[in-house]
Amino acid sequence: MIVEVGGGTGGGTRAVLDALAASPGALPSRYLFTDVSRRFLERAAAELGPGRPWFETALYDAERPAEENGLGPGVADVVVATNMLHAAADLPAALRELGRLLKPGGRLVVNELIANQDFGTLVFGLTDGWWRGAGAPERLPHGPLVGVDGWRALLAAAGYSDIRVIDLAGRRADGQAGDRRHRAG
Repeated sequence: MIVEVGGGTGGGTRAVLDALAASPGALPSRYLFTDVSRRFLERAAAELGPGRPWFETALYDAERPAEENGLGPGVADVVVATNMLHAAADLPAALRELGRLLKPGGRLVVNELIANQDFGTLVFGLTDGWWRGAGAPERLPHGPLVGVDGWRALLAAAGYSDIRVIDLAGRRADGQAGDRRHRAG
């Protein structure tokens, strides 16, 4: 099963679904799109669900234990988080909780901005969630984002191994967005 946390408007979801469709035999038995907003869940079900009987939606708060969200530990082969972890007030705790969802050998795939950008701060800085984690020691100055070295340290401390930074073209790289993290089995 693939669990996507904080799916929001589905921008990241579309990319994942397109990649699955282009890979014969890669369709999951279940794809669970989650968010804290019922409105986003309704939109995802209407726009992304048709023709995909394995696509489901559910409320999920990545900062709460899996059991409180209706999922048990060790249920996911893959957890996907696109541009939502930076909004966690307690990022280390959120990473540990996501790790609990993974089966042994499962993967956490994270896609996050890793450098402050004036445009992003101007647009998203108007939302309450943008600033929830700002000021925490692992965050970059003047915002909620985390740099590559910060992600490496956070993920290692949360029990992840084989931590890789992949650029948007799929090449191993440091300093660019698009990180893939792997949970130790």
